Amino acid sequence: GQQGGNVVWRVTFDPPPEDWHAVGFRDIDWKKTSGPTGSEFGTKERPGLKWEGTDVWLRQEFSIAKLPPGQFSLEIAVDDSAEVYIDGILAASIPEYTQRQFKVVTLSDEIVAALKPGKHILAIHAHNIGGLAYVEARLILK
Repeated sequence: GQQGGNVVWRVTFDPPPEDWHAVGFRDIDWKKTSGPTGSEFGTKERPGLKWEGTDVWLRQEFSIAKLPPGQFSLEIAVDDSAEVYIDGILAASIPEYTQRQFKVVTLSDEIVAALKPGKHILAIHAHNIGGLAYVEARLILK
C-alpha cells in the first residue's frame, strides 16, 4: 500500500536542533500541513504550505501495521535538493532538482531492517538555491 490520505507534516523554516530527525524529537511547535510545501502553495487554489526561504525541515509520523512482503521505496519531488531520514537514519540524498516529477528511491538494507511494525518518523531537510521552491514525498510499501 501507499502511505497517503490525510497525512500531517510538521514543518519549520527555522534551523532546528541537531536531533531534529530523531524519533523522540518534540515538533509540537512546528507548523502543520497536509499538502505539499513550496513557493506556489498556501493558497485556496493550491493548498499546502508556502515556502519562501532557502531551507525547510519537515517531519511526519507514520505507522506500519504489518510488514509487506515486497519492497519499501520513497518517492520524492524536490526543487532544489534534499536529505531524507527515516527514524533518524539518512535514507536518501537528492542532490538536484527532480523537475517536479517524483523520483523513486530504493531504501537501504539498514533502513528496511529498521522498519518494523509500529510508529516511525520520516524527516526531510530540503534546500532551495533560488527561484521556485518545492518538496513533496511519500513512502511506498509494496
